[in-house]
Amino acid sequence: MAGCAALLLALGGAAWQRSRAFTGLEVLWHDTLRKNPSAWLAYNNLGNLYLGQGKNAEAMQYFEKALQFRPGLPMALYNMGVASSGLGRLDEARGYYEETLRRAPAFAAAHNNLANVYLRQGRIEQAIEHYEKALALVPNYQEARQNLNVARNLAGSQEAVH
Repeated sequence: MAGCAALLLALGGAAWQRSRAFTGLEVLWHDTLRKNPSAWLAYNNLGNLYLGQGKNAEAMQYFEKALQFRPGLPMALYNMGVASSGLGRLDEARGYYEETLRRAPAFAAAHNNLANVYLRQGRIEQAIEHYEKALALVPNYQEARQNLNVARNLAGSQEAVH
């Protein structure tokens, strides 16, 4: 009986210690990386976590690590574009989105975000083209539809000026 109690106490202690890794996503992904330093998914997920907190530069460091272990990973390239755009580095963001689309041409969100960059750069026709591609891939993509309407309105107002 004493042996069973000791075993249960030991197992309970191990479970309690392990449960600390699950107190939050940041802790979980860092714990994963401590145990498996080449876990590209953990790097990508940490980057997304920091991206969601507006820590774009920090997020990029994690996406770069994900790309070291999975070169050309479309999701990490896309995320680099999101972070670059958030830092106002539009040419860099455009490059990441274009590379994402070379590797994953059916990535509707990459078309939408590339179009957003084009729109911010005043390249309205190219923006319209990519919003339309996003909608061809995902017809009920409301964000792309709204963005397309904005771009078409801007194109119309430019035509009216000329």
